[in-house]
Amino acid sequence: MDGIEAAKRIRANPHTRDLPIILTSAYAGLEEENQALAAGVNVFLPKPITASNLLDAVAEAVGHSMQKTSGSQKVAGPVFQRQRLLLAEDNEANQFVAREVLGALGLEIDIAENGVEAVAMAQGGRYAAILMDIQMPVMDGLEATRILRAEPIRCALPIIALTANAMKSDMDACRAAGMDDFLSKPIERASLVHVLKRWISQATVPAAPASSFELPAAPAAPRAESATAPPPRGADAADGIDIAGTVRRLGLPMDRLLPLFLRFADSLPKMLADIHAAMATGDPAHIGKTAHALAGAAGNLGADRLRAASKALEAAAKQNPKDCQALLAAVEREAQTALLSLESLRPSPAQAPQAPSRPDETPLDVLAWRTDLFRLREQVAESDLSGASELARSLALQPAPVPVSQAMAAIADLVDGYEFDEALDRIESLLQDPQLREDA
Repeated sequence: MDGIEAAKRIRANPHTRDLPIILTSAYAGLEEENQALAAGVNVFLPKPITASNLLDAVAEAVGHSMQKTSGSQKVAGPVFQRQRLLLAEDNEANQFVAREVLGALGLEIDIAENGVEAVAMAQGGRYAAILMDIQMPVMDGLEATRILRAEPIRCALPIIALTANAMKSDMDACRAAGMDDFLSKPIERASLVHVLKRWISQATVPAAPASSFELPAAPAAPRAESATAPPPRGADAADGIDIAGTVRRLGLPMDRLLPLFLRFADSLPKMLADIHAAMATGDPAHIGKTAHALAGAAGNLGADRLRAASKALEAAAKQNPKDCQALLAAVEREAQTALLSLESLRPSPAQAPQAPSRPDETPLDVLAWRTDLFRLREQVAESDLSGASELARSLALQPAPVPVSQAMAAIADLVDGYEFDEALDRIESLLQDPQLREDA
């Protein structure tokens, strides 16, 4: 039994699944390293081993273990110091997940929706690295990388491939195009941190958790299972959605993941409609593209059965199109199951916090409201979901005349639904409300 299989079995056993694991190898490459991380290995340690890197590896692995058993529910702090990344990704659901995960790591990101945009933005901006999706419209990630590598000034810019197809042939194609590293989808926080630390300097080191013994300063533990708030009661049993696993994998608390789950639920009918439209054309490439988009969004948010069904449809579109109709039925079945589970997470009107009824003559602190609205406008413009959602909900509960409170509650709903353009329009309208004018 090799080390990766041993790690999988250790993680599968409830009596040993929390043990720190360090995998060592003299011959393993990037593919084996990614397999090790996917198997639950905490630290990958290449040979030859030195006293220094062994100490760092033990400190990192044991530090993770101490975090896991400490019972802390604090959200994991940032790992990086506000370096800016370029994310080249056309799938909207993947963009939102990446923005949340990278933001929680202390990174700022710009988003390009295709390879042409990625090349233009990389040429005009200063980025610490690019996360480059392979399959994109207009121009794919491989071609975009080749163009950037042809420019001497861009040769040192780290470019990290993102793809759902973690095959050796895909990795070889990435290397041949000039990419530096590789991340497979769905993204896991541990793997993301591990790869980014390779290419981004000035990583911060959070304070070590309290313990009965002390270790030398060590890198932040890459996994974050215990650093997140627990999922809601009953989430573990949600049919078709591995909610608890997604919380652990992405290292985000449930209150930040819930809008992502609900956004996915809202987008599912359209993604299914896109697949049906592609089926009507009979174009295998179009069918494969729409199935690929659904598989990526489903995988990022733990809809594993839906992802598998969509991947099967994508593969059939490339290899055996006559099987697509039968496989579509499986996609629809799993999508319906996932949708029912996701809708069960949606707060009912009775559960949603309600602003207390207030008379229209409630006085307003106009300066404070305008200051907060300007801050909210900036957060929404930057697609800062967590900050904007928290501020919008807080404002909706502030003392104010009923029309203002109602307008603010509507803005909060738009933010939570990722309707950022409409939310910005409503914020501008509210700033022009006579009761919130500076001369009021």
